[in-house]
Amino acid sequence: MRELERALEAYPSRIIEHATLSSILENLAYRRINDKIVQLKNKNILTPLKSGLYVYNPLYSNALLSKEIIANILLGPSYVSLDFALWFHGLIPESVYEIISISTKRSKSFDTPYGVFSYIQIRKELFNIGLEIKTSKRGNFYNCR
Repeated sequence: MRELERALEAYPSRIIEHATLSSILENLAYRRINDKIVQLKNKNILTPLKSGLYVYNPLYSNALLSKEIIANILLGPSYVSLDFALWFHGLIPESVYEIISISTKRSKSFDTPYGVFSYIQIRKELFNIGLEIKTSKRGNFYNCR
C-alpha cells in the first residue's frame, strides 16, 4: 500500500483519471484493478468527482485541494469565471460556494463532495477573450481577467 501512496503522491493536484490510476495499479502488480479502485473508494482514499475521475485523499496531509483546478479538469476546455473570478480578484467580499466556469461545451453542473461546479457554454470564438493562467500553491488554472 505504501508503494501505491508514493505513486499517487506524484500528482500534486491529487486529481487522477481512471486510465492513469489503472496504469499505476498495473505497474504495482495489482490484478483486479476495478476491485482495487472500489476498495480505495470504500476506504475514502479515493473520492469520485465524476465517472472516471478521482481525488486522492492522503491519510496524512495538510494540503488543501484546489477548487480552481478541479473546475478546469472536470469539464474542459473551461476557465473559472463570474462570481468566483470576482471573489478571487478581491472585487467582491462574499464567499463563493459554487464555482462557475465558462466552456465551449454544453452547459452542465456537477455536485461533488468538494462543491458545486457549473459550466456555462459560450461560442468558441469568444472563449479566449480575457483568458489568463493563474498560479496557486497547488498548481495552475485558467481564470477570466
